[in-house]
Amino acid sequence: MTYTFTDCIGFGGAFALGMTQAGFELQAKREIMKFGVQTCEGNRHILGYKWDAQVAKMSRRPDWDLVKTDVVTGNPPCSGFSTMTSKHLRGMDAAVNDCMWAFASYVARTAPTIAAFESVQQAHKMGRDLMLRLRDYVEEETGKKYHLTHLYHNALDHGGPANRPRYFWVISQVPFGAEIPEPDMVPTFREVAGDLVGLHETWEAQPYRAPESWWSSRRRSQDGLVDGFQGRKMHAWTRVQDMLDATDGWWPQGWKQEQVMKAIYERDGKLPGVWEPALDRLLAADFYMGPNQVMRWKEDGICRVITGAALEATLHPTENRFLMHREAARIQGFTDDWRLYPVRDVKNLNRTYGKGIPVDAGRWLGYWIKQALDGNPGTMRGIPQGDRETLMRADRGFVRAMDRGARRHVFWSSERIGV
Repeated sequence: MTYTFTDCIGFGGAFALGMTQAGFELQAKREIMKFGVQTCEGNRHILGYKWDAQVAKMSRRPDWDLVKTDVVTGNPPCSGFSTMTSKHLRGMDAAVNDCMWAFASYVARTAPTIAAFESVQQAHKMGRDLMLRLRDYVEEETGKKYHLTHLYHNALDHGGPANRPRYFWVISQVPFGAEIPEPDMVPTFREVAGDLVGLHETWEAQPYRAPESWWSSRRRSQDGLVDGFQGRKMHAWTRVQDMLDATDGWWPQGWKQEQVMKAIYERDGKLPGVWEPALDRLLAADFYMGPNQVMRWKEDGICRVITGAALEATLHPTENRFLMHREAARIQGFTDDWRLYPVRDVKNLNRTYGKGIPVDAGRWLGYWIKQALDGNPGTMRGIPQGDRETLMRADRGFVRAMDRGARRHVFWSSERIGV
């Protein structure tokens, strides 16, 4: 049986793609801004042609047309609980959490069998009362009972390439469960995107020039072409280029901008180019440049979290450049047949990769949602927390895999419990 779903505040399409890979059929996309709609429209060859998209003004009860589906999924902004957000803008009463209420409102008016959204784990740790209130609101409006599962997960556990611990809020009218994943192999940056090195910088599709890895083999296009190998050189690149010029391209893997800057000053007694006016301020801070700064990733290390600023804050491990659009998409789990060329002119396209969940996590959750709908839920139901409320941890398997040094291949199939 093919089940249907609505992508509600799903933004750039990663959750929708993961659910589609899990066998669901998209029926509607509901957004509070145009952000992400065009990227999905440009990939109907994957997401299907039956769904309609509708954008409404932000409110706790957006004026969306209602479509009855088996499942509703989304990822409303997590900044209300993110530690990257200023303290005075965080918490259960943060204005941005109206997006969670908007999601719950749509769920309450359509009464799907299962609904799920993703957020940061702090949404549960700091905002459990809000998570309960959202469930209770849906129950009050629908007159139906929903079990709430607080599901902790990590993209690395589900076949993804990045260490990205997150949280799923899952409410279900039927028993929901999963099997805790234990990956046999954790990919490095080289295995995720090393086969893209050597491509020409262009939006146009071009042939691969390097052999695939065990991980990228499942992401490469069947026609042997890949598009979107295009960077984003904004003002941030000028500042980085001044640093690279001063060091003749030296920037060790794993080093942040502040470490390289301090090394330049200790050698030269001054700062390069546009940085010189900031010398006194940087000296006073011992060169600390905050949590959001340019960093060169490690080629043989696990990929880090892709944010909305990834294309202007992440140096490629072996080449003196920022990440390309296609590389950022890969790290979020998008397959190479997710087209970027048709949407190259979309405003803020670079931010769609970080404003969403990893595709692999969406596919994993979709698999277990489908099992629940089929009446075959996983055996792990979580630890009871309260009335019809459990906590399930599916976010530590990769740590155990790393501890035992496992490097065997992980197959991407339902036989591997949805991985």
